[in-house]
Amino acid sequence: MSASSGNHWPGFTDEEALIWGRVLLLHSPHPQNATIKNLINNTLKAGRIVGSASWVKVATEARNCGFTPDLYLSVFDSLQSIDAKVHPAHPAHRRHTHPNHVPGVPFEPELWADVPRLVKDEGYSPAASAELALYFADASYAER
Repeated sequence: MSASSGNHWPGFTDEEALIWGRVLLLHSPHPQNATIKNLINNTLKAGRIVGSASWVKVATEARNCGFTPDLYLSVFDSLQSIDAKVHPAHPAHRRHTHPNHVPGVPFEPELWADVPRLVKDEGYSPAASAELALYFADASYAER
């Protein structure tokens, strides 16, 4: 895959970098100040790529697991309606926080690796796949 996004998003085209950037703005792996999120949003709206090593890492790991930006967005959106108290594996227990920042939600490949298969091959919805992944992982996260 040829990428013209230079060193900022190696292995991604400019279009892919913009799409992943928009998704990760909503579901950032790290906490972000609201003002910074707004600046990033305006940058992405203008069609400019945001160079973020942590976003590139997450997008690469997610893509390697079989995620598309749309599937990633659907799964992480669905986490808001899944009760974290019921699932020790829920990433809400490992949110990255900082005072006066929007919390970040980590992407953990070992937790989410089955989701693309459940959606594409088994026909589950992204939300159902997310909950199944949490059920599959709950026992190992309860021991941590």
